Amino acid sequence: MPVGTLLKNPALAATMRALAAGGADAFYHGPIAADLVHAARAEPHHPGRISETDLATYAARERDPVCTAYRTWTVCGMPPPSSGGISIGQILGILGHFELESLGPSQQARGEPQPQPQAFT
Repeated sequence: MPVGTLLKNPALAATMRALAAGGADAFYHGPIAADLVHAARAEPHHPGRISETDLATYAARERDPVCTAYRTWTVCGMPPPSSGGISIGQILGILGHFELESLGPSQQARGEPQPQPQAFT
């Protein structure tokens, strides 16, 4: 496809218009909810068990974020049942033990000389 080709997705456009007009209710009730349930249940390898009632009765819960200290920053993420905040905290906890500047690419980007590999004899 050449650069500048206009791609259209009428189904997505219709969904976005419905969400703009109807807000969250348009997502959790009606045709969009029915399409979501149908798509999940029709998945051939791992069909979902979600129902229209599941969507209609869904209520978001406000939860405190999971925060961790990383160097001079406090980094926060999603709490359980999501694993994102905990996973990021664990990764940053590991990275905090390393001087990341010594890993190479940042030195090259700053124009600093790269250490030369040592030959073994």
